[in-house]
Amino acid sequence: MKKFKLTLTAAIVLLLGSTLQAQDERLELIGTLTNDLATNPKGGITNGSSLQGNIDLIAQLQLWEKGTFKYHALINYGDFLSSRMGDIQIANNMEAPKGFKSYELWYEHQWEKARLKVGQQEINNAFAWTESGLVFINSSFGIGPEFTVNTPVSTFPFTGLGIVWTQKFNENLTYRIGLFDGNPGLDSQVAWHKRLALDREEGAYWIGELQWQKWGQHRLGLWQHRTQFDQNQLNGFYVMGDIPVVINPNTKEAWSLFYQMGWIAKTAPVVSNYQGLGIVRSGVFFDNEDGMGLAFARAGLSQTWKNQLQGEQFSSEKVIELTYYLQPKPYFRIQPNWQYVLNPAQKEGIPNAMVFMLRVQIGAL
Repeated sequence: MKKFKLTLTAAIVLLLGSTLQAQDERLELIGTLTNDLATNPKGGITNGSSLQGNIDLIAQLQLWEKGTFKYHALINYGDFLSSRMGDIQIANNMEAPKGFKSYELWYEHQWEKARLKVGQQEINNAFAWTESGLVFINSSFGIGPEFTVNTPVSTFPFTGLGIVWTQKFNENLTYRIGLFDGNPGLDSQVAWHKRLALDREEGAYWIGELQWQKWGQHRLGLWQHRTQFDQNQLNGFYVMGDIPVVINPNTKEAWSLFYQMGWIAKTAPVVSNYQGLGIVRSGVFFDNEDGMGLAFARAGLSQTWKNQLQGEQFSSEKVIELTYYLQPKPYFRIQPNWQYVLNPAQKEGIPNAMVFMLRVQIGAL
């Protein structure tokens, strides 16, 4: 009961504070509460129901005309769905260890055609994402498993120090390059300041991306993860993008497609390649308030990982996701979701898994 009261109190505070803005218009305070109720009635390691929750607390300050400072903290609670599903792609993109986390702390400076961001930051905010993929709840549609499963990349829920340069050449062409800590610290028991400490043995994570803004948005990227003493560094590349098809220009009624493809250049620890494809229809029943999406993800397993799955013959883990969202108010969103995982690949012998989820969000969306 105490935990429920705490969550309810936080929800009220966030709802009131989600649109809070200080008298000085340069300061913005944002809060969002997200709760996911999930049940997996079939397959996986075990069956059952669980609640996963996340509170986002953001303070953004425009120090001067071209400079912005941001602090983003998380409070997570609830159980891991993946421990029951047995999937490596993680059906719930909000899954995180319980507790308080400092998620981002950075400064960004802007010029007419360039930006520089320095500090603790999420790599997926700048690289390797699609607009339509953000509609879905499975983690792979946000950032591919060839990143997250193979390497300790700076992404949710644990991020590290990084520097990102963005250069806009013209209206259609933009280039980004980033350098991140090679091991941002994936252990929730490690203190925040120790996770941010740079160490030569942790190495570095390089990434570069070319973005083409025509007939949609398309990205071509290369990355390398290497530690000081690792002579067999991991190299990867990806192609992804959005292709919008507007039905009614006066509303948000539209179809949009997204695609994702990623490969590892040499033998990977777990995932050697990834393909994602989806379609989103906005304005299904209400012009500006709802949408529906169907997507498919395939994580190709490396020979190294298949050798550990003794007796198993499958070469990939696949996910089908069907989702619908309704946002009747700017501060309220509800999203029922269904996913089916074929060949969950955490270990051998896991039957195909099904999950139903209901996501409810209150606050600044």
